[in-house]
Amino acid sequence: MSLNSHSNTSSERHSKTTLQMLFAYTGASLRVTLSIALSVLLFWSISENNYYSALFAGLALAFELAKFMALPEIARRKQRKDWAGALSATLLFITLATASILGSIGGLQSDTQRVQANIAQQEQKRVSLIEQRQLLLDEIAENQKAIDKYQELCSAFAGKEQRVASASCGHARQD
Repeated sequence: MSLNSHSNTSSERHSKTTLQMLFAYTGASLRVTLSIALSVLLFWSISENNYYSALFAGLALAFELAKFMALPEIARRKQRKDWAGALSATLLFITLATASILGSIGGLQSDTQRVQANIAQQEQKRVSLIEQRQLLLDEIAENQKAIDKYQELCSAFAGKEQRVASASCGHARQD
């Protein structure tokens, strides 16, 4: 066996079995679908306006589809030894991936700001309710002081004029 024939046999590619192809296509399909779904959801959340949300979601879908179409194009251009084309397809992929990542970051930041604003609003409501509760407790304490003072006065007055004070204080005595 010559050296050339050995190198030819080692560089031959073996076709994949049906099961291997099924796993490869299933995995790739799931990755693409998940990437598209997450990008669309994150881009959708950038704006609260439905029009802009739909516009951003459409952009995410376009970016993701173009990104996944650029990958095989890079491989084809490399196979044809078209290095300028491979470089331009790679730059396109990097640009689309960067736009997708930045859009996702924008969506996450927008959602984070909305959540923080909601938390701050709920905290303000909680503080307001605590203040109202404290005012009511203070008012109850003042009313209790007034009741105690009234009962004290009624008791003092009852000692001097027992019958008249008892009747006015709501303590009707029967002799």
